[in-house]
Amino acid sequence: MADINELRNKMDAVTLEMINLLKTRTNIAKEIGEIKKNIGKEVTDEEREDALRGKIIQVSKEIGLDETLASKFLNFLLNESIKVQSVNKQSHISIFLKAKALEQNGEKIIHMEVGEPDFSPPDIVKKSLSEVYDKGFMKYGEAKGMPIFREALAKYVSKKFSVNIIHENIIVSPGARFSIFFSYYHFIKSRR
Repeated sequence: MADINELRNKMDAVTLEMINLLKTRTNIAKEIGEIKKNIGKEVTDEEREDALRGKIIQVSKEIGLDETLASKFLNFLLNESIKVQSVNKQSHISIFLKAKALEQNGEKIIHMEVGEPDFSPPDIVKKSLSEVYDKGFMKYGEAKGMPIFREALAKYVSKKFSVNIIHENIIVSPGARFSIFFSYYHFIKSRR
């Protein structure tokens, strides 16, 4: 049986090799990003990513690696490539911050980049937040939303529109962007 320190040293060596390979991959992603920027091409390439995902699953099967783990690792790498290649792109947050800076210089700005209201919440919202806090709802909840809230929404929608909606058919999101993305993602996924 191998000594535990010997195994840890081997694992450390592999980890350091992976970090060096990650640096090499990141440099390549930057080069690709510059080329894409110069020719006006989008950062993401779904076809290429799907083809790579297929190769990763095939290799995982061949070497006996858990496909879920390999897919998570690939997703990390793809997300990092997108970040690296999107450095010079403006995001909704960067536009929002520019608008805020202009506002501080006296410019009149109509915000349409981030859903930040220009008014304080009504007193009933403040009171409700206090009640929620007192009841201990201070941690992350279910990704789909609180079951009791989804049940109440299902009853409300069913009654208001004379339909039969169950809470399993309802997802509560933290904002419109998430709902739109989620809907679009599932629409595209269902068409494949």
